[in-house]
Amino acid sequence: MYFEANIACIADVLCTALEQTHSALKHHAVALEAALAERASSEMESDSAARDELGRRDQQAVELIERVEQLEEILNKERQGTKDLRAQVCSLCHFCT
Repeated sequence: MYFEANIACIADVLCTALEQTHSALKHHAVALEAALAERASSEMESDSAARDELGRRDQQAVELIERVEQLEEILNKERQGTKDLRAQVCSLCHFCT
């Protein structure tokens, strides 16, 4: 009977220890899941911000390309105007020939 009582006492202690371990593991799992959810949320926010920034930079690139094209057109008109003016000046004097 003494032996059986000791076994029952040991079984109760082991059961209590297992319950505490199980409870601690569940608590740790919940904490890990919360941390993963926060990380996933943070990654989604970062990804969204990165996509927004890429969109802004793409738009800036398009605007800069358009501006360069406008400036090239202005420069070409100025060059043509200079050629025309030079031709007019040369037609008035004989030093250019």
